[in-house]
Amino acid sequence: MEALYGAIAAALGGTLISVFADRYPAATRAFVWFGVLLITVSLAWFALLNPWAPVIVVALVMLLNWGVAVSHTTSAFRAKPGTGWALGVWKEEADLLRSLGWIHRGTWIMDVGRAAAAFTVFERPSDRTRVGMMGTAPQGGVISIDTLLDEGRGVLITLQKGSRLLRPAWMLRQELDEPLTELIVAHDEALFWLQTLEVTPGGTVPGVPLEFEKYSNRKLRRHMFRRWWLWTLHPLLIRLTPSTQRRLSEQPHLARQIKRYRKAIQREPPLIR
Repeated sequence: MEALYGAIAAALGGTLISVFADRYPAATRAFVWFGVLLITVSLAWFALLNPWAPVIVVALVMLLNWGVAVSHTTSAFRAKPGTGWALGVWKEEADLLRSLGWIHRGTWIMDVGRAAAAFTVFERPSDRTRVGMMGTAPQGGVISIDTLLDEGRGVLITLQKGSRLLRPAWMLRQELDEPLTELIVAHDEALFWLQTLEVTPGGTVPGVPLEFEKYSNRKLRRHMFRRWWLWTLHPLLIRLTPSTQRRLSEQPHLARQIKRYRKAIQREPPLIR
């Protein structure tokens, strides 16, 4: 009976998070931490009843970590052209990008098994840098600036919020809590700095804009299967590895990061064009 109550609570919690995460991010974080505390107390109680319970639970949690990570990189998502509310979710950011000369590549309503979200893509003609914005409300949505590097073997990503995914060696990432204009400036500064190290922008994913999402998801998923033992522990490892929540040029152990990047892209296939 306790298991049934737990399953019902988990289902309700997941529904609440998916519906209200973008509109009330602070309340959602508090709700998640309350759930983590509740689960921790429950595990401690079960450990007192059965000494093998912690071992079984840890194994299940590791498997769940890997499964959740893989589910975030699905390339079988459903999308339909955005109309009405979807066009209005990122209107302010879209107007800003248009004023800077970026090209609107499309807006879609994305259905990934949770609440449908508006996904808007802009692209800069000069270097194919793209801005992807997804969410049901800007205050809780996700903004990502992406530039392919070295014939598409690598990528530079600037996020407006922290990432819960590990950073493969072929990915250079900076996570900054700043407005969109400052994100673009920081992204361009990182590109300029990388070019002084002979890491150059280059590579265009063939096809429509959504092909970029499928390409990047497939690339990340391949890493998840190759390094599955890392992804089973990724919530822990992401807290133990050097933080990327600062500008790229200010991140710790940067020389080692660039060295690993160069080694990793040698194993990555280039794009067709």
